[in-house]
Amino acid sequence: MNQIREYTSQDQERFKQFYITTQNEKRHARVLNDLYQSQGTKRTWQAGIVGIFGIHITQWLKTPYLPLPLILIELMLWTAGIGFFWYNWLSRDYKRHVQQSVERISTGLLAIAKTEKSNSWVMENSKGELIGTVALKYENGEGKIGYLTAERKQDCKELVQNAFKFGRANKIRVISKWQEQDSKWSESCI
Repeated sequence: MNQIREYTSQDQERFKQFYITTQNEKRHARVLNDLYQSQGTKRTWQAGIVGIFGIHITQWLKTPYLPLPLILIELMLWTAGIGFFWYNWLSRDYKRHVQQSVERISTGLLAIAKTEKSNSWVMENSKGELIGTVALKYENGEGKIGYLTAERKQDCKELVQNAFKFGRANKIRVISKWQEQDSKWSESCI
């Protein structure tokens, strides 16, 4: 049975480990997606292709022989090399981004828990493992939900319901999702 309780300073290291672990499980797919969408990768690859063909065309002008198997091998090696370079570059960038996010979120959860009419919660499974978080911050007469992290939709739903109960108990009439970058919800919660 899952349990939801208030977030405390003792939860920060456990939250960091949970967040980093869940984000690292998605790293490969996200980096490949970034690699596919990266304009820098496309431009570098295209420049290399133009360079390879440029070299062979200038050689072809001197001796009218075009070594097609060699060109294909060069193209494959260039593509693999560029892919490997950019994948590693984007992986390091992703790791840095996750580290920055986990620091901001763990500190934010604690700060929200100490604010009037606001709170943060963690969800633990029957083994005592942290499996989700949520925060409700009160500002400008409105409650805003953020930092929703869980891997299962049902857990997300329970965490949001907990935040709504807290909001109603504190006479907060309007509750919405806050739109800041750091409040990004887990994909499973969207």
